[in-house]
Amino acid sequence: VYGVTYSAKDGLLGGWSELVYLKPGVKVLTLPEEVSPKQFIAGGCALPTALHAIDRAQIQIGDIVVVQGCGPVGLSVAILALLSGAGKVIVIDKFESRLVVARSFGVDETLVINADDPRQHIERVLELTHGHGADVTIEATGIPIAVKEGLNMTRNGGRYVIVGHYTNT
Repeated sequence: VYGVTYSAKDGLLGGWSELVYLKPGVKVLTLPEEVSPKQFIAGGCALPTALHAIDRAQIQIGDIVVVQGCGPVGLSVAILALLSGAGKVIVIDKFESRLVVARSFGVDETLVINADDPRQHIERVLELTHGHGADVTIEATGIPIAVKEGLNMTRNGGRYVIVGHYTNT
C-alpha cells in the first residue's frame, strides 16, 4: 500500500488494527502468488519509502541519480530510479557487501566511502558527471553529514531528497 500518510487530524486510519481504511487515491500492490508475504516483508516499509522519494525527486528520463546509502531503502530507491528511466544510477555506501547487491540489480557505479578521505566519493561523483553533479541525489543513510556531502554532489538546480531516518543526532 502506498499513499496512506495523512495528517493525524483525520485520526487513525488503521495502522495498529486488523483492518486499514484506504482513502481514495491510495495505491495497492497485489503480490504474485509465487511471492509469499515472508519473502516480501522488507518491501513493507522500504518500498513505500522509496516510492515516496522517487515521487518527490521527479526523476526524468536520462537523469543522473545518486543514492546515498545502500540499505533496504537505498536499494529500493536505486531499483526504482533505474525503472524510472534514469540514465545513470550511482550508489554510495560504506559497506562493500551492500554495494555488491546494488551491482547485482544493475546500477551503473558503486562508490565505497573511504573513512581516511571522506571527500573522495564526492570528487568521484563530480568526475562521473563531468563536473556538474547529479541531477537528483537521494539521501537514505540517516547520517547528518550525508546531507552536506549530498548537496556538494548535486548540480546547481538539481533535486535533493532526504528519506534517511535520523536518530540520536
